[in-house]
Amino acid sequence: MTRHDVISWPLSPSADEVVDYDYRHLPTYVRLLCAAANGATVNDMAREIFRIDPVTQGRAARLAVRTHLRRAHWLIEQRFFPLIYWLEE
Repeated sequence: MTRHDVISWPLSPSADEVVDYDYRHLPTYVRLLCAAANGATVNDMAREIFRIDPVTQGRAARLAVRTHLRRAHWLIEQRFFPLIYWLEE
């Protein structure tokens, strides 16, 4: 990836509170948590969930997966009930 390439998926928020972005991306968080629990690799998750090619956009792929997965875990730690509810269904 060159310095002129644009990350095709935004990074997850890093706010210390739940934000609107979190509500809008509940399905993404659930898919990531399920994929990780089932042993999917970062490359698999980037390709299947974010539609980012980890070969040609390796940095963007890793950043998208890692920041969103970190946010999903943080939301569970904060007892973000919409996410917990989705995971229990």
